[in-house]
Amino acid sequence: MQDAPKDRNLYSQLGSAIAKTRDKRKMTQEQLAEKLSLSRTSITNIERGRQHIQLHALYRLAECLDAEIYDLLPARKSLLAAPTSELVALSDDEWLNRTISTEKSRHAHIPQTTDRRSGKAAEK
Repeated sequence: MQDAPKDRNLYSQLGSAIAKTRDKRKMTQEQLAEKLSLSRTSITNIERGRQHIQLHALYRLAECLDAEIYDLLPARKSLLAAPTSELVALSDDEWLNRTISTEKSRHAHIPQTTDRRSGKAAEK
């Protein structure tokens, strides 16, 4: 059975959030795969939205990334956007760079907090 466009978009956005969070934690796909007893290829496919992750595995994955599941799940409104099937043809590095830049632009409107002492942007 083939996925509906909204389903493809859901898994694509979920995978993007997983990749972004994993990268933020300075964790490789290999390290995450080992913690979850999966192959690196499975992690790649999950991050690209090609492999659907089961709910219990998503809980374990979020725990490994020290993240909350709701931080990984896309907003319902974002699922109405056109599916990103062209991302499948990109190399892993191209895909990750494009995903990160998309996420940065989506969150550009969020004001950064500054450290009162240094005046520099505070890390979240």
